[in-house]
Amino acid sequence: MSKNSYSIALLPGDGIGPEIINATLMVLNRAAEKFNIKFDYSEYEAGANLYKRDGISISDQDMQAIGESDAVLLGAMGLPDIRKPDGTEIAPQIDIREHYGLFASLRPCKLYPGVPTRLRAEKIDMLVIRETTEGLFAGRHDHQEPSDESVSDRLTITRKTSEKLFELAFAQAAQRKKITAPLGM
Repeated sequence: MSKNSYSIALLPGDGIGPEIINATLMVLNRAAEKFNIKFDYSEYEAGANLYKRDGISISDQDMQAIGESDAVLLGAMGLPDIRKPDGTEIAPQIDIREHYGLFASLRPCKLYPGVPTRLRAEKIDMLVIRETTEGLFAGRHDHQEPSDESVSDRLTITRKTSEKLFELAFAQAAQRKKITAPLGM
């Protein structure tokens, strides 16, 4: 594919997911027209409805296919009344992170001139980086004994993933010329 053509895997998901994806596609398609970009969309099924029907939250074939795409556009996943036998949520979005080692979420925040805001700032241009596979996600495969009295979860933070996250953060900071860490880090 050329530099102005991108393959995008669509995972509309459950509940309001398809509605959100449809609205997002309207915006993407307008941007593509304006900037002469071509998006090739391929839709895949994942989530609670697939789990309810087939007993899986995403197929191996679809997991492979989305990894070959330039980008993934993910709708809401999971439904409150569809759970695994142990009561845990259906979360293919986290399965995808684990499968592909997607340990960080980069979330840019920018204030654009002329766009109304409630913020009392003239300029905002920051990048929030969030680790997405450890912390409380680390214990999601742990066996849980059913109980009406209590529940617990495991929080794990490893040196290996932390160092990858810090390297990413400092590489981004070098481009932006500034880094800020929240208190307590």
